[in-house]
Amino acid sequence: MANSDLYRPWMALLRPSRPGLLRESVVDPEVIAEIVLQVGEPATEWAIETAYEMQSVQDAERLGGPLLRSIPKNAETELFGLWAVMVISGRTQTATSLLTRLVNDVIEGLPQMLSLEQSLLGLQTAHGYFLDRLLEICSAQDGDESARIAMKQISHDLYRGLRSLSAKLAQRFEAERGRWLSTRSAVKHETVLAVLAGEAVVDIDRASSRLGYDLGAEHIALIAWRVDPPERSSEAALSSVAGQLLHDLGCRGVLVLPVDGDRVWAWGRITTEDRPEVSGLSVREGVRAAIGLPARGISGFRSSHLQALEAERIARSFAGTEVSVFDFEDLELFGLLSLRPAALAAFVERELGALARRAPSEQLLRETLICYLENDRSLSAVASRLHIAKNTVLHRVRRSEQLRGRAVQENRLRLFVALHVCEILDAMGIELAAEAFGTG
Repeated sequence: MANSDLYRPWMALLRPSRPGLLRESVVDPEVIAEIVLQVGEPATEWAIETAYEMQSVQDAERLGGPLLRSIPKNAETELFGLWAVMVISGRTQTATSLLTRLVNDVIEGLPQMLSLEQSLLGLQTAHGYFLDRLLEICSAQDGDESARIAMKQISHDLYRGLRSLSAKLAQRFEAERGRWLSTRSAVKHETVLAVLAGEAVVDIDRASSRLGYDLGAEHIALIAWRVDPPERSSEAALSSVAGQLLHDLGCRGVLVLPVDGDRVWAWGRITTEDRPEVSGLSVREGVRAAIGLPARGISGFRSSHLQALEAERIARSFAGTEVSVFDFEDLELFGLLSLRPAALAAFVERELGALARRAPSEQLLRETLICYLENDRSLSAVASRLHIAKNTVLHRVRRSEQLRGRAVQENRLRLFVALHVCEILDAMGIELAAEAFGTG
């Protein structure tokens, strides 16, 4: 037996408590007329009346709370009632376009910016209210076997209809969410670019609100990029790396801004007076990161970012290095000197001679010599800092002089700069040879 035949006696029982509700409807008259044609005027008016009753129930929390309270007596509630009547009418095959329009209207009529969970709860509770009313009407026919069959079929059809409606709602929600995130991302990009450009018209409070990030705080900027092909790492994964690195630096509030598929800019709010410790940090394989110096306020937001950009520029010149996190503080002097790479390489080789070789013994000598110069050539201070004997310090200094071919006292500034640059190159895994730097 077709559903329409099963429901026909019970559809006839769906009558409003008062006439004239069609004239009060705020749904599109063409939709109302089509539904009247399918299920009859009384059932249509019953659906409208039941929708209004559902809204007037005092226990709003039981009926979906925020969803139903936000809907006045208007088309949205009527549409759900009309949809429910169409679902149980057994005429859905002959009125497919009408049912599709009702589904779309119900979904489009839901309040915007609610969570998917809240919206689904509203649909479920509205479904429960209509089902209770329908079953109440059927159960009034005591002893009628057809009533029991009709109740079972009504429950089945409404539940199936609710599942379909919920699935379409979820699809709509994801689409809206994607558009909203796209718009929000565009606003963030526009705001950040205005701040970085130093536009005088930037309102710090308004910009902070748009970004969800306090521009007046102490910042540290970071840039992360991937060196693997795109398929190896998604944009979301790269953003996650940047956020985690800022978290490791002790930052609280974090702003992460993808600038293209292979690169993100990020800032973190520092909560301590001391600069976060960068040494020892690393990121996942295939990703690199560059970090600026901490600075306060909107000008600090810019300056730390510019430093991270400079650290990134230097890092990208070391394509084969295994280092994954580049600190501007360590690279600043090198960056100032590396505008002519070939000349810099020749300078280091002239100043250090054989002391510049990449070998564990020479590296140990250079580290000792840097400490020796930093501590004003005090053997006791170096011995205490490196936890070695003073005679060992003296031996290493003399050995360094032999390899260099000159005394430590000669051109100490040039020696210190050469040692610093050599240590950076060694850390990057770069052999000290002029051709390794290009032609300048």
